[in-house]
Amino acid sequence: MFFEGELRPGREHVLPSGESQLLFDLGDGSLLDRSVDDPSSVVPTPGAAYAGVRGSWTTFDAGGSYALLIVNFKPGGASPFVSAPASDTAGQLIPLDELWGGCVARIRERLWEASTPTAKCDAIEAELRSRLEDTTLTDPAIPFSIAALDRGVRVASVIESLGGTSKSFVRSFTECVGLTPKRFARVRRLQRAVSSIPLEGVADWAELAVQCGYFDQAHMIHDFVALAGITPTQYRPTLPDWRNHVAA
Repeated sequence: MFFEGELRPGREHVLPSGESQLLFDLGDGSLLDRSVDDPSSVVPTPGAAYAGVRGSWTTFDAGGSYALLIVNFKPGGASPFVSAPASDTAGQLIPLDELWGGCVARIRERLWEASTPTAKCDAIEAELRSRLEDTTLTDPAIPFSIAALDRGVRVASVIESLGGTSKSFVRSFTECVGLTPKRFARVRRLQRAVSSIPLEGVADWAELAVQCGYFDQAHMIHDFVALAGITPTQYRPTLPDWRNHVAA
């Protein structure tokens, strides 16, 4: 996805999604990551970065023009392109040249030269396809468990269906996805809630909570604050297409 435009100055929350990303800044050439634990700590990352999966919100300073190409990997889907286990990169914004080496400058140059958003997306797709040659198949239990947890199936039920031990399942799932199964299930439940919140009008919070898999409205509010840093009623996406970006 390629995004280009202007953002009003201010700090934004980015909600966790259970997904990891490649980020290519095609504007001023820098990406900033602000720690949730220490908001005063801002880490500049030049040009391109890999954003490991996060289990809670992060913040960044918005404002000004932007030109950003984003590759969203489905949960567990970055393994063919990032050699490190997802658990080792979770919660981090890593300069892409640390993972891919000196070719990153060449890739960014190709993206700059591509004249349209479609051409830019085609260029990065071709690059990713070229990196798929020497990959091993993922344990089929992982895609099965990701899909089940995404639907709201309880972790214990997933483990029972697989017939393995809880300890081995948690270890292999966390290495591949970057979050423990329980944390991943909570993040994906939050995403179901976020996608169900109407952008206009008044939400029926009690009904929405039950539909998304929460015990009740109070449970949803508590989990929303813990993972998103805001309450459900404070949720207002910065842009309609950026539902995980909200004003802090």
